[in-house]
Amino acid sequence: PASPFPAGDQPVGAVVYNAGTDTLRRITLDWSANGEMQSTLTYTDTLTPGQQDTVLLGNYPFTPTDLVQFQAWTSAPNFQPDPNVQNDTVLSAPVRAGFDGTYTVGLSDSADFTSFTEAITALQEGRVLGPVTIQGEPGVYSEYLYLPPITGVSAENSLTFQGVPGDSSQVVIEFVGTSSNQATVLMEGLSHVAFRDLTLKNSGTSGFVVRTLAHSQHVTFEGCHLELGNTVSTIVYADGNGRLDSLRLEGNRLESGNIGLWLSGYGGGDQVKYPVIRNNVFSAQNARWMYLDEVNYVVIEGNRMEKPQNRDFFGLTLRDLYEGAKITNNDLYIDYRGTAVDFNYCNGSSADTALFASNRIYVGGTGRGRAITIGYSPGWSFFHNSVWSTHEHGSEGHAFYANNSSDLTLRNNIFYQTGGQTAVELVNSTTGLISDHNNFATTGPILVRATVLGDLATLNEWQIQSGQDANSLSENPFFYGSQDLHTRQIALDNAGTPLAEVP
Repeated sequence: PASPFPAGDQPVGAVVYNAGTDTLRRITLDWSANGEMQSTLTYTDTLTPGQQDTVLLGNYPFTPTDLVQFQAWTSAPNFQPDPNVQNDTVLSAPVRAGFDGTYTVGLSDSADFTSFTEAITALQEGRVLGPVTIQGEPGVYSEYLYLPPITGVSAENSLTFQGVPGDSSQVVIEFVGTSSNQATVLMEGLSHVAFRDLTLKNSGTSGFVVRTLAHSQHVTFEGCHLELGNTVSTIVYADGNGRLDSLRLEGNRLESGNIGLWLSGYGGGDQVKYPVIRNNVFSAQNARWMYLDEVNYVVIEGNRMEKPQNRDFFGLTLRDLYEGAKITNNDLYIDYRGTAVDFNYCNGSSADTALFASNRIYVGGTGRGRAITIGYSPGWSFFHNSVWSTHEHGSEGHAFYANNSSDLTLRNNIFYQTGGQTAVELVNSTTGLISDHNNFATTGPILVRATVLGDLATLNEWQIQSGQDANSLSENPFFYGSQDLHTRQIALDNAGTPLAEVP
């Protein structure tokens, strides 16, 4: 049968061709499956020289887990010995039934495959006829997964690689990356695939955990532990050559590496679209949690991002985010010098709803760095954020720093600086500014610095000079701690204003 075809009894046929000089009136046909003899048939139709006919040999019970190769041969043409036996036998290409359902990988007697690589090869051979789950039995699998397009995988017939639900430590896929084989999961154009409840680990000194080489979309990692054994590479890497649309990272732990997630597209309408990065933990990255460039409609929500090591750090590096960005309810913690969030050329507008809201940011240490810096990025709304910077560097200690970014809206934020530096600095960024119901506070001599307006020591000076923040305060928020930015300041109770954009 022609692939793909469903499991179960399927007809097997062969083409009989008369290569002789006499008319065939009778011939014996035998066939086998993987060397096991099947039925014998007698063909009694007439075949003149050069004529052929398709003959049904019988039915065979196909399964997706068994690769079958058929052999068929003829004998006794017209009750006579065949003078030329060289053309009596034909061997089929190996075939298997299409996949639809759940199949297991492991070493138990009931497992369908012994490795994930074997299962992927089988999927390519049999193709996909329905939703497929490849279920891993508990254990460590030393292999890397190469995932090209697989015929039949679609939005309706998706492919899932599944570990033990709720415990990613039970099924581990581990690979030692090399310069030639760089990733534990290497994707080259496969879409509509999910990885759930797995540990995916690259223990090598180079390479990635996940890398894309061609355009893929609708790729999900959920409940996984993604770990990199080096500090020079990226855990999940998808650049413009391997653009990854509709990526969904949800409920994962991304550990170590140089960068947690690198996601980039090209300009000119070829941006990455619709990534969702939700409820993950980014831990112990060396340089950045994320680097996003040329991305539309990104959602970054509910993540915890930690950086306790002593090294300069640029946490969220955001470049050229265009439409519909929403960055909400994240916890960002840097216990040394560095910048937590760095926007550059991220163009928001009221129509695009570029929103940075309900985030909690702590940037500790005594060196240089800012909690939030936004440059050349108009139209962003900053709502309900609690930000604490302890940096002491004279030019880079701000809780909030804007550079050439117009039409910003600041509401219900706490921007707190305890390194003796400016809480808020606005460089060419007061045009179109809307700011109110905030709490700006510093232990230093300057509360707000703004182009043209100058250095403003108190909230009252800022209010008079700017006409902004009529309902704002300047109080020590008395945060519970660096990793718990709830406030104990009674004066801040109910000091904000309800916003429809932030339920």
